[in-house]
Amino acid sequence: MDLDGHCLLTDFGISKEGIKDHTSANTFCGSPMYLAPEMLSRSGHGFALDWYSVGALLFELLTGLPPFYTNDKKQLFHNILRGHLVIPEYLSSNARDLIQRLLHRDPKQRLGSGPTGDREIFDHPFFAGVNWEKLKARELPPPFQPKIKKDPSGVPDTSNFPQAFTDQEISEMERGFDLMDPNAAQVQRPNPNGHKDDKRLFKDFDFTPELQLDNEAKQFEQLALQQNSFKNLPPPALLETDEYSI
Repeated sequence: MDLDGHCLLTDFGISKEGIKDHTSANTFCGSPMYLAPEMLSRSGHGFALDWYSVGALLFELLTGLPPFYTNDKKQLFHNILRGHLVIPEYLSSNARDLIQRLLHRDPKQRLGSGPTGDREIFDHPFFAGVNWEKLKARELPPPFQPKIKKDPSGVPDTSNFPQAFTDQEISEMERGFDLMDPNAAQVQRPNPNGHKDDKRLFKDFDFTPELQLDNEAKQFEQLALQQNSFKNLPPPALLETDEYSI
C-alpha cells in the first residue's frame, strides 16, 4: 500500500513471457498454498494458473486462511488435487460464486479462460460498481488512507506498521544496507562464515526451494498422469471426498 492508500503489486521476478495457451509453461515454482492443480499434475499451465492463485488469495482475504489449508504439505497437495472445498456461508453469494469459478480444477473451465478472457472476471457481479479505468488511474478514493506524521528532523513515520516489527533489532548484516538513502551504493561483503548467517535476513519469509517443492509433489505425479486431464473433475465445491472445512 502506498501513502495514498492504493495497493501496489510487486515481485514479478519469476513471470514468464510468451504464454499463448493453457500448457505453454512447465516450471514448477511458487508458494505451496497457492499452487494450482495443473502445476501439481505437471500437465503444463498458462494464464489460468494465475487466476487460480487470485481465487486462492481472495479466499484468504475473505476468510483469513488459504483454501485447503493445512500445515502438512503432502496433505495440502492432496487437498488441492482431490479435496472438497468448503466456502463459508457467511460470504455473499457473489463472493462464493467468484471463488468457486476461480478455483475450478479444469483450467479451461476456470473463470478468465473464456473467449473474453479477463473481462469475465472484471464483469463478475462481485465487482459490480467498480470503474476499472478509474481504479487503474488511481482516481477512486481508497477505503483506507494511512495517516502519515511528518517529523521535522526527517525521521520516517512507522506508526502504520505493527510494533512487533518496528521493535525488532537490526542485525549487523542488515545495517550494511542504507534503505533510506536512494543514492547509496553500499555493497554487502561476502560472509566469511559462508551463507548460513545470510539466511537470517530471510527468516519467516515464505519460500520453498524448487527442488524441495518438486520432490514433495512427485508422489502425486503418478496420480495426475493416470487422470491425464481434469475433464472429469467437477469444481472443488462439488467434490465429495476428503472434506476440509475451516
